[in-house]
Amino acid sequence: METEIPITMAYAGQLAGVVGASEETAPVPLGTELTSFLRDTALRHGEKFQELLFDENEQLRRALVISIDGKHALDPKALSLTKPCEIFIMTPIAGG
Repeated sequence: METEIPITMAYAGQLAGVVGASEETAPVPLGTELTSFLRDTALRHGEKFQELLFDENEQLRRALVISIDGKHALDPKALSLTKPCEIFIMTPIAGG
């Protein structure tokens, strides 16, 4: 039996604009890899969201800020979702 856990996504900047909200919660199978979850989330939110998260090689963009429960996710590819949590994600802010 597959157990699901609630994952809250908090968005800032361009991502919040694309989603139309600064936060959403979705059930996710226990043990889902973070990168897989982000890929599914990107597919659900469309092409612009996908372009903000993933590069042309379908890898997470290096400049993304991703934190889980307030702790910076240094290596998102190595993380799995094993408990309810909040994932904060933000694209880099350009200045001039």
